[in-house]
Amino acid sequence: MATLDPDFSRNGSAGNSNRTHSNSDIIDETREAAKERLTSEAERQRSTAARAVSDSAKALEKAAESLDESGQSSLSRTTSSLASGIAGVAQRLEQSDTDDLVQEVSRFARQNPTLFILGGVGVGLLLSRFLKASASNSGQSH
Repeated sequence: MATLDPDFSRNGSAGNSNRTHSNSDIIDETREAAKERLTSEAERQRSTAARAVSDSAKALEKAAESLDESGQSSLSRTTSSLASGIAGVAQRLEQSDTDDLVQEVSRFARQNPTLFILGGVGVGLLLSRFLKASASNSGQSH
């Protein structure tokens, strides 16, 4: 009858433990790397969004000035007020941390789901018009 080395089971399980520990380390490192990449991308997107929102506010302010010059002062004031609010959003995007923004949007969405959905639809419509106008402008320059 063959006898087993008493250290065999201990060594075998120690090897498995090291392997499991290594797999756990690899998973943790991969998770950390993915989190860093996502955070970096979110920061880049936040910065891009802040610039786009700021540009929109500037365009609305120019529109308000044009409306005022054409004698439509009531519509000009409304447009200027909207531009001011949008400029505030742009400033908030530039100055806030991405995690804080995500938490704030999540809280707003939970408290005002209908308004959040309508806002998303409105932003989508504005972006589609902006992209359509940008595409037609780039087509005219060629």
